[in-house]
Amino acid sequence: MRSSTRGWLAATAAAAALAGCASQDVPPPRAEFARADLAIEQAVSTGATQHAPLALREARQKMEQARQALYEENFLEARRLAAEAQASAQLALAESETARAEQLAEENQRSLQVLRDELERQEVRQ
Repeated sequence: MRSSTRGWLAATAAAAALAGCASQDVPPPRAEFARADLAIEQAVSTGATQHAPLALREARQKMEQARQALYEENFLEARRLAAEAQASAQLALAESETARAEQLAEENQRSLQVLRDELERQEVRQ
């Protein structure tokens, strides 16, 4: 029983070591980090802080996790998390742009109603 347990532990340790080596063969995900950071900045600049706070918070949390994985030299995990952060930031951007478009549409509807009301008043006076 002990030899099978030792064999299993040795196999597990070897697999973990190989996984660590595989991660070391992967370069640091610089481009992925740059894209994710840019996506977060774009989301913030379109008002995601107000219009899409949950998606923006998720993007920032994923980037923090990605930075931690990078610090730990787990480049595969860092790359995956940066890609998730970018996707969350793009969602925040889309939600923010949608909210802004809806606000503009509402403002336009109100302006049109004001114009219609003014036209009706002028027609009544004539």
